[in-house]
Amino acid sequence: MGCRRLTSLSILLVFWEIKPITSSQKVTVDLEKFEQTLGFDLVNATGITVTKFNATTYVLNGTTETFQDFADDHMYSISMAHSKTYGNFKEWPFKVVRQTPCQFLNGVYKDYQKYIVDYSNLPRVGDERYCPFRAGTYWVKEWTTGTDWVVPIAPAGYWRFTADLLDKNEKIVMQLQAYIKLMRKGVL
Repeated sequence: MGCRRLTSLSILLVFWEIKPITSSQKVTVDLEKFEQTLGFDLVNATGITVTKFNATTYVLNGTTETFQDFADDHMYSISMAHSKTYGNFKEWPFKVVRQTPCQFLNGVYKDYQKYIVDYSNLPRVGDERYCPFRAGTYWVKEWTTGTDWVVPIAPAGYWRFTADLLDKNEKIVMQLQAYIKLMRKGVL
């Protein structure tokens, strides 16, 4: 998959920092928090929150307003950072490289939309090119993440996913952050 660009140096650093993890270990992923930190004039995602669904599951619920269409006039990227104790997050080499929103929609999003489209009114991207991402109201209801996307080398702990929208001058104009807790065999 093109969304994970690892150099040999990155791979060496990853294996140096973590202990080997077998793919047979049971993986659990819990949503912790979702927040918008920038770009309230472009998108208002403050209505999306993590809520308790039952005794063991947290879900993403709420609505977001997108105030303009997004096409090839912006760049979009996602980065990931890890922390063992929910502080001092260290950036990881896994990321969605900078691309236009249309490239993202017709590439990475199209490949991973199966995880969210049944729980939201986000666009369903098929064989036809989908562009731009339209202004409007989008909702998500009772969505929780699965575990089949977790790579075997990802260590247990807390993860921060940061989605940045950049303008033509490469200035970050909107930012969303999601936090999850990844556990293996009940060990954080």
